[in-house]
Formats: sequence, C-alpha cells, structure tokens
Amino acid sequence: MTRIYTCFPEGKYKALTLSYDDGKITDRRLTDILRSSGIKATFHLNSACLGASEGHRIPYITEEEVKTLYRGFEVASHTCTHLTMGRTPSAENIREVLKDREKLEELCGYPVRGFSYPNGVYDSSLFDLLKLCGISYARVTGSTGRFDLPDNYMAWKPTCHHDHGLLELTEKFIRTDYDQRLMLFYVWGHSYEFELNHNWGLIEEFAEKVGHRDDIWYATNGEIQSYLACARSLVFFADMRGAFNPTATDVWLNVDGQLRIVRGGETCYFNREAAASVKHSANGTGRIFSQVSENTPSPERGKDFHVITIPSPSGSGKLDAKLKAWRDSRPPKSEGNPYYVLGEPIGDMRDNMDQPSLDISAGVASRKDEICGVPAWICEPEHQTETEKAGRPCFLYIHGGSFVGGTAEAFLNVCRYISQKSGALSICIDYRLAPETAFPDNIFDCLKVLKYLRACGHYVFDRNRMYLGGDSAGGNLALACAQLDYRESGKKKLRGMALYYPVTDLTMEEKEWTWNLSDYEGAAQDPEKHCCQSLKGFEPMILKLYVQERAGKENPLVSPIRTPDFSVYPDLLIASAEYDYLRPQVEAFAGKAAAAGCSVRALRYGGMNHAFAGLTGIVDQARELLDETADFISR
Repeated sequence: MTRIYTCFPEGKYKALTLSYDDGKITDRRLTDILRSSGIKATFHLNSACLGASEGHRIPYITEEEVKTLYRGFEVASHTCTHLTMGRTPSAENIREVLKDREKLEELCGYPVRGFSYPNGVYDSSLFDLLKLCGISYARVTGSTGRFDLPDNYMAWKPTCHHDHGLLELTEKFIRTDYDQRLMLFYVWGHSYEFELNHNWGLIEEFAEKVGHRDDIWYATNGEIQSYLACARSLVFFADMRGAFNPTATDVWLNVDGQLRIVRGGETCYFNREAAASVKHSANGTGRIFSQVSENTPSPERGKDFHVITIPSPSGSGKLDAKLKAWRDSRPPKSEGNPYYVLGEPIGDMRDNMDQPSLDISAGVASRKDEICGVPAWICEPEHQTETEKAGRPCFLYIHGGSFVGGTAEAFLNVCRYISQKSGALSICIDYRLAPETAFPDNIFDCLKVLKYLRACGHYVFDRNRMYLGGDSAGGNLALACAQLDYRESGKKKLRGMALYYPVTDLTMEEKEWTWNLSDYEGAAQDPEKHCCQSLKGFEPMILKLYVQERAGKENPLVSPIRTPDFSVYPDLLIASAEYDYLRPQVEAFAGKAAAAGCSVRALRYGGMNHAFAGLTGIVDQARELLDETADFISR
C-alpha cells in the first residue's frame, strides 16, 4: 500500500514562524536580527496608531516605513485602534478590522489576511465575523509548549511567548529527529519587551541557534496557513497512483520514502507506470515529479541536502521537445574569422557564442551605463517609488561564455525578467575577456563593480540585499568574487548567489566527482549524447586562454570546488542541466557547500542542456529558472 505524507516545501518536516504585535519602533531592531538569520515573521499592526509617540514609552513606527521595514515578512491586522473585541458590538468589530485592513493594504501593497486578538481576548463568535472580513487566520496568546499544527486557524495557539522557555524549546526543536509528523515552532511576543526587559540577547541567541538551517522551512504565519490549505486541497486517485493540485502552489509529498512535487494546476503521477497508463491528466498535463537524484552527495541528516529534479514536460530520457526543435532550426556555425590569439580561433569562438532570446518582461526599463570603467546594462522596474527603490534588492549578473566570449547584452532579457518579477535593480556587466585579459584581472573587473555598488549611493537599493549571479564561466567568476569579497573583511556581505551550471572544477582530476556517459538517462543516442559530451575536454583550452599559468588549476579562484572553507559563501541557488557535461561537478559543488553548512537550493532541470537559462521565450524551463531566481532574491 502506498504511504503518502505531506511535507513542507523542499521535503522538510520542520517549520518556524514568529508573530509580533503592535508595530513599535523596536521592530526595527527585531527585523534586522531576523532578516540576518533568514527567519520570517508576521507583524500585527494597529494602523491608527502608526506614528504615535505621545503617551507611549516606546513610540510606534511611521506609516512611511511599513513597506520597507517589513519587506520579506508579513503585515497582518491587530484592529485599527487595538480594540478589545470581546467587549464591543459586532458592527464595531467589523469596522475596526476592515479599516485596519484597508489602511495596511494601502501601505504594504498586498491583501492583509492575518490577525491577532488585541489583549488576547476572543470568543468563538468572532471566528465567522473575521472570516467575513477576509481574515484567514487569527493568533491567540495562549501557548501550547508543543510543536503542533493548529487545529483551529481562527484560534491559532503558538508554541510559546519568547519569555517562556524559548531557548529550551529551541534546543528541543533542533534536536528532535522524527519525520513521521510535521513540526511547527511558533514564537510570539512584542518587540518592545526586549527593550523594557533589557534582554535583546535572548532573541539574538535564539536567531543564532535556529537561523540558516537547511532542515527548517522559515515562513510567515500566512505562508504556513496558505501552504497547508493547498496541501489539503490535493485530489488523489482512488488507487493513490497520483494527485491533482487544483491550486497555484506547488505541494511536496513523501511517497513511500521518495520526495515528489505536485505542481500547481497539474497532475502528478507517482511512478512511470502510472503516467504511461494515461495520455493526459485532468488539465492536459501529466508529470512524474522526481525524487532525490541518485548521483547526488548525501550529507548526514540535519543538512537534508538533495538535488531537486524538475522534470521536462516531454518526459524523461530525452531532450525537451522545444529545446530540440530550436536546436534543429539553428543555422550552421560560422567559420573563417581570421582573429586568432595564442594559436586559437578566438574570432570564430566569439561569433558563435551568444544564443537568441526573447524579451518576456513587461514594465522594465533598461539602459547602458559604465561602472568603474566596466560597461554595464542596468535594468529596473518602471514607476517604482523612491521608497520602493530604497528597499529593493540588487542583482549583479556575470555572463558566461567560456571566459573568452559572451556579452552582457546577450543576457539582457534574463535581467529584465528578473527585475520585473522581483522588483530588483539588475545589472549585467561586460568584464574584460580572455585571452586578451588573463586571470585574475577578469575577476577584479567584476569585484570592483560589486564593491562600487555597495559603497556608492548612485544606484538606489537596500545594501543589505545584495545578490550575485552568473552562468557557466560567469558562475565561476561570481564564486571567485565571493571568496575575495569575504577575504577582505572576514564577513559575508552578500545576501545570496544564483548560479546557473557554474564551472567549478578545472583540475581534470575528478576527486570530488566522476563523469560517466552512462549516468545520463537516454544518452546512448544523439542529440542527447552530443549535449552531454559537447564540453568534455574543454579544460586545457580554458587553462591556456584564461589562466595562462598565472595560478595553479587547484587554486580555489580557478576551481571553486577546492574552496578550503565553504563558509565564505552566502545562501546559494544552484541550477544544473540534465544533459550537460558540467552536471556532476555542479551538483558535487552544491553537495559540498550544503555539507559545510551553507543554505543550498539545488535544482536539476530535466531535458535541458548547457546554457538553457538564456533561452527566454524559447524553452519553458528558462522562465521557470528565472522565476526561481526572482523568488530567491525577493526574500
């Protein structure tokens, strides 16, 4: 009999959420602490009190800072004036909730659907009233001391107040290793209590202990409630061969010990036999959502690292149909460019480097600029307010091209789309190419742009939300920049990195990974075989043209997989392609980073080959990866 367990996203069974009331100025310090540890929270505000200071020991935050202060968290209602609802008429209660929602939604820009009862006073008659006011969940003040999911979202009991056994419960939560049930650790309180009680060290120690762990899903109250509601909405086949997801949210399942993703709006068949027995799902899309990759390093439990396979709509064991059609329609490569350097046809290599793409963005302005003498393309959403600009992330992208070719303009559509989806300032740069410019000067071009963006106020964004990305050789350069950036200060200044099939190993020694054609499903025939082998043996050429004997091939700036201490790297989003020669080394790097304690989200895109991310508007997976990136940098 098939055994199916609901999981939190990425197959996790532990989740952490926090809830803080009133919106006092002490939220500024609290949000900084939580944000630096990757912890999410919901903040319940009284909109009529915002900006008030007279008569209050701790003033309230202002209306103007709501959107930026709570970016990445959730804003929820606490009534307009902190009304004790159990003592007032229903009409007044409705007016207080709706007025609070209207004002908060005007300030934060999204629907407010969470609530906490002022002074902890409530009765069951308020449940339906709040639902009629558009509230999906409401927190109470009574604590359970347990890690249970709520049995009533309109009287959601947290695990504890932060002053009641927080660190002891934290140790228990971290230590408990029992995946037969979902565990939710829910902490609540008021940030001003840390100030009045002189115990900010408590929440700082808590954040240090429980933050940035790979086995915990960090979510707001609303994200918890919404995800579990979507999980309950799954419609299963009578024989449990699969499930249909009628919602827009992906749901994770453990099916007989294997992780499966039921994509929003799609039917997931849990094995190939089930998928083969039908032609179409209820909505015309049938997918097999894969489990942990068999060739992925498996660190000990607690890291819970695995590569997430994103299957191709065309099925397994072959190139994606759209990718194959595009490859078949390409014109032949050009030849005859007379430009040679070090005896190699650099002209021909560059003429055939860039791939076509379509602009799938909307409402994004782009312009050419120069930063510290390095040409750059600047992309940003149109019509952002100054407040929105001040709170947005910055995404610095380093293009690929075997270190000798490629252009920033060729990846302009990538950056435009990421800007649209994330609200970020996206910048793609034209660093100097090899062989005319050799290692490490190419890295230094990228690094000086990174440092200028962080230090200079010319470009407006949140300096605490700086992200670095790159594909292929650009991913290699990005990793080198991260190493040098850390080396200068001894601190991780980057918030995260998005790396698409990065070159991580030029040693040719395969100490960290092995390459075998037999590890690629369906690669006995072309074009799959050709895609898997197209970069095989490229290392000597790169060492000759890029490194030029200025460093050993084991140097971690050349081969990042040899990084002696992976703690230099921030949170990582790493994508690999099923039919790519680089796949084993990319996934081995991701595994080493996770084993060293880095937060890593590793995705393998089925049916894709090297350099697919640039094919926007041509293959669906390019857009899906950019959506992942936008979500990653929007945190």
